[in-house]
Amino acid sequence: MTLKLLSTTAFRLSLIYALLFSLVASIALGVAYWLAAGLVRQQTDERLQLETNVLLSQYYSGNFQDLTRMVSQRKNKGPNQFFVYALTHLRQHNFFDDIPQTNTPRRSTFTTLPLSVITQHLPVSSQELDTRVLITRLPGGYQLLVGTDLNDQEQLLTHIARVLLIAVGIIIAAAMLG
Repeated sequence: MTLKLLSTTAFRLSLIYALLFSLVASIALGVAYWLAAGLVRQQTDERLQLETNVLLSQYYSGNFQDLTRMVSQRKNKGPNQFFVYALTHLRQHNFFDDIPQTNTPRRSTFTTLPLSVITQHLPVSSQELDTRVLITRLPGGYQLLVGTDLNDQEQLLTHIARVLLIAVGIIIAAAMLG
């Protein structure tokens, strides 16, 4: 009786439709994850751009000493802050050398670097964190780097991915049962 049911056209069509539905739903959830990851990256970049603009307003007002003081104060706020800061001269360290080269040199660039490239005074375990940074070239051979570690964003995206994988499993199971 069961073998007879499995060989019917209705059963085969139902199975094909269930698999097709599962595939389409899986693709839709994959696109949802991809869009969420893009939105998280965009929001992080916007926060970095805003923080950089606040600091650059000091520089372009003609007061380099105020910019140096602001960067120093923000660096010393403590380990629970959102941002990482660096203001260096190209002779000290050129952050643009740490990123893949593009054909057109830019005044400012978003990239992701290990935290160890930015600072040497953190514990080793903290230095391996990925850090999203905005590096801006300044006249006079200086460069301003504003960054944030991506740990919270990566945890959020990992959680979203787990939820979506569970949803795909439920969809496939429900389609097969149906």
